[in-house]
Amino acid sequence: MKVQLNEETFKKLLDRVIEYRDRILIGTAVVVVALVALVYYNNTQKSKIADSEVQFVQGFYALQFGDTLNAPALLLRVHNGAKNSRIGSYAGLTVGIYYYQTGKSDMARQVVDASRKLDRLSKATRELLLSDIALDRGNVDAGVKKLDYRSGFKSIDEYLLYRKARVLMAIGRNKEAVRILEDLRENGEYFSRAAAMELGLIGSNVF
Repeated sequence: MKVQLNEETFKKLLDRVIEYRDRILIGTAVVVVALVALVYYNNTQKSKIADSEVQFVQGFYALQFGDTLNAPALLLRVHNGAKNSRIGSYAGLTVGIYYYQTGKSDMARQVVDASRKLDRLSKATRELLLSDIALDRGNVDAGVKKLDYRSGFKSIDEYLLYRKARVLMAIGRNKEAVRILEDLRENGEYFSRAAAMELGLIGSNVF
C-alpha cells in the first residue's frame, strides 16, 4: 500500500505540534517531531531504503521513550547507511538534535552538515538547529541569519520570525525585535497572539 502525504496534511500535523511548542525543550523539535510522518513518502522504494525506514521509526520512537543507549546508535547507522536518501537525512537530523540536547554540539554539527537530501520543512529543522549551535558558540550573526530561512509554510515561517525576535531581544537588538513582533501581531496567523503578548510584556522597557 502506498501512502501519499500532501503538503496540506503535513502542514496540519505541524500546526498541531506547534500548539504545544512551549512544552518542547528546544525550538528545533517543533519540526522534527513531525518528520516521522514522512517515512511513508514512498513505499515502493528498494528494500534497503524500506529497511532504513523501519529502523528510523524504531530509533525515533525509542529515543522519545528514553532509550539513549541504543536509539542514537541505530539512527546514526541509518544516517551513515542511507546518506543519499531522505530517510538517511531525517535520521541525521534526529540524532543531531539529540546530540545538541546532550551537550555534544560538535557531533550535532557534523551529522547535520551531512544531511543534505531534505525537503523544505526538514531544511527548516536543520537551520533552527544550526542557529542554536551558532548562538551557543557566540556566533550571533550566523545564528540570527539561519533564522531567515523560509520553508513556504506560513506556520513554520511565522515560528522562525518569532524565534528570531526572541533571539534579537536577548542580545539587545530591541528595535529589530519589536519591528518583527509588531508585524507578526498585525499580519500573523499563527503567532499573532504570541507576538502581542511579547510586546505587552516588554512594554516601554525596550529602548
